[in-house]
Amino acid sequence: CRGAERIVMSTGLGFAGLVLAASILGFAGLFRRDPLRVLMALFFLTGIWQSRFWRWRPRFSLTKERAALLPLLLTLLFLCVALIAAAAPETSYDALSWHLPTARFFLQQGRFSFMELYRSNVPQYGEVFYALGLAIHRADLDGEAAARMFNFLTLPGMLLAAAALAARIAGSESLLPQALAALWIASSPIVMHRAATCYPDLGASLWGVLAVLAFLQFSTTRRRAWVALCGLFAGLAAGSKFVGFYWIAIGGLLVTISAVLSWLREALNHSLDHPLCRESRRNVWRVALTFAVVSGAVCAPWLIRNWINTGDPLLPMLQKYLPNPRMELREAANLLTDAANRE
Repeated sequence: CRGAERIVMSTGLGFAGLVLAASILGFAGLFRRDPLRVLMALFFLTGIWQSRFWRWRPRFSLTKERAALLPLLLTLLFLCVALIAAAAPETSYDALSWHLPTARFFLQQGRFSFMELYRSNVPQYGEVFYALGLAIHRADLDGEAAARMFNFLTLPGMLLAAAALAARIAGSESLLPQALAALWIASSPIVMHRAATCYPDLGASLWGVLAVLAFLQFSTTRRRAWVALCGLFAGLAAGSKFVGFYWIAIGGLLVTISAVLSWLREALNHSLDHPLCRESRRNVWRVALTFAVVSGAVCAPWLIRNWINTGDPLLPMLQKYLPNPRMELREAANLLTDAANRE
């Protein structure tokens, strides 16, 4: 990786490790302030050491790419506006009704206990992220600002991811397409709103884009480590929102098709019994299995938790098929209709 892609992939991997480590503490009954603070301190110190910022050397010059200066300045302006909005008290209904209360409840219980609230029994990596912010302060309510700051970090992450994707598409390290891509994301009102409120939408989107970048690295290098990273990020997207399961479907389809095409190229160049062709055919199964195992392992704990607590791993989607549904079927139908936003 180079440029924005190197920064966003390495930082995304670090935050993925932080969220997963905090989740392990939750499933182990250690989801308390002190263990989470120690975890964040280790994350911070490790990140500083691994960044090697004292060795950074800029590879571009704004004096040579003056056309990129204006979109960069505008992007910085939108970023500052979103930061100011994120520093204000939380007012969004969803955040105050279930995202932040669920994070507080987990901290108070010290584990991911069952909560009689529909939205508290969906994939919860977003709530784990907010709980890290709440854990910084001694009192629950005092940590709300820190939780919003943690959520705000998904915006610069998404801008870097957009820049990295633009550099891939443009096929160059030129700063202009990257700056325009970042500006396009930063100037979206819905993106700024999601960055300034404790909603997991932007985080799930960021994990999805990182999965795409990992797939692009795999298609270039053919290294299965990138398939594992693609599965990791897709699993985190699915573990943040049910809609994130689309990223598992998309990522699995992409890596499998890429491996199949590689096998077909070998088959065209050699006979089917040729060692290279046989190895390429076996690699298709390895790639598909690697992605399935990693993505499934990352998102499955929340589905198992839902299944244990409610009998429905995809609550409320399977309620009408269960012999003893957890909720009244009309309520389940209304929730699904509301989620589809058909109006």
